[in-house]
Amino acid sequence: MVPTKDQIELINRVYARYRKSKKMLGLYKQGYTCFFEGEADEDRKAQLKKEQDFVNFVNQVYLLLSTDSRLIIKNDYLLQREDFWWEELYSRSTYYRRRSQALRDFIYYYSI
Repeated sequence: MVPTKDQIELINRVYARYRKSKKMLGLYKQGYTCFFEGEADEDRKAQLKKEQDFVNFVNQVYLLLSTDSRLIIKNDYLLQREDFWWEELYSRSTYYRRRSQALRDFIYYYSI
């Protein structure tokens, strides 16, 4: 079964937010708080907890995937590597078959 545009868009949105949350958390740990200016301390802590919970959840979903699925999700969506990174590892048909499975598995675990 070929993944739909909606499924691909969902994973793109998840990993866009994931990257943003990781960056925000990293900057906060380095002492940058400019994106929280004007917010009460409790609101800042709540927002940071929400971002950390999201990152932890996506990490848990990722760990539930098979090794091949993790490799594909990591390179296609997390790192957004160049096209055809997979050519040295898989044939075209194998890559697309495993990619479809990786997307289905990710969405399944993400939706639980």
